[in-house]
Amino acid sequence: VSLFGIVIPEPSNLDKSLEEHDVDNDKEAADIIYDMIKDNLKYCNKQLYYRNKNIWTTDKDETISGIRILVMCSSINKATENGSVAYSQNYTKATHITLTVMEIAMSNADNSFYNKFLTSTRDKLCFINGMLDIPTGVFSDWRDCPDVHTTICITIPYNPCRNESVIKTVYDDVFVKIFDKDANKMLQFLSRGIAGHIEDKAWGQFIGNRNCGKGVVEKLCKSALEAYCVGFNSGVLLYER
Repeated sequence: VSLFGIVIPEPSNLDKSLEEHDVDNDKEAADIIYDMIKDNLKYCNKQLYYRNKNIWTTDKDETISGIRILVMCSSINKATENGSVAYSQNYTKATHITLTVMEIAMSNADNSFYNKFLTSTRDKLCFINGMLDIPTGVFSDWRDCPDVHTTICITIPYNPCRNESVIKTVYDDVFVKIFDKDANKMLQFLSRGIAGHIEDKAWGQFIGNRNCGKGVVEKLCKSALEAYCVGFNSGVLLYER
């Protein structure tokens, strides 16, 4: 369920956000909010992770903004002699509550959490609208993948309709023309890396002359895979005393 961009996995938590609560201070309000989003806010190895729209982020501003919206939309009030008055809807007060929520999360560190990014995304490619299981070719909506934890995704929706003509053109005019008889080996190498098989990372290198097409493959991968593909200058691998 999405509430102003905040993903709350259990319907009961959404119900709790709409329930009215009377509190005396920021800490009591923060305890209520933290209980609602504790599965989406983790502190691991001195880094705060926040899940917003199925993607985990470490961006502090994005985290504060996301939690603050939820705080301001919650029904947390302060009891007075004249009855309950709005408490969490004020921007400044909501900011204080938000920062307190983050501090509560930091006091409940889970240093084993990071392993979920490595294990739950193995053999999976994440899109904005769901997750593709690479070995089986089965695509699932994010609602059916609560246990997949990722910090990156391809920002376009997955399209299950294959255009075989375009695929053949790319295969023949890019990979075959550049790698010749090693075209399939190159594609297998890329697919294993995209699938997260870190055991293959001993070393792999394709060497070619200037203007042989290496840049075309790099641009193709970055265009299709976005944050899954990054480049660096191989000069940094040279040994220097």
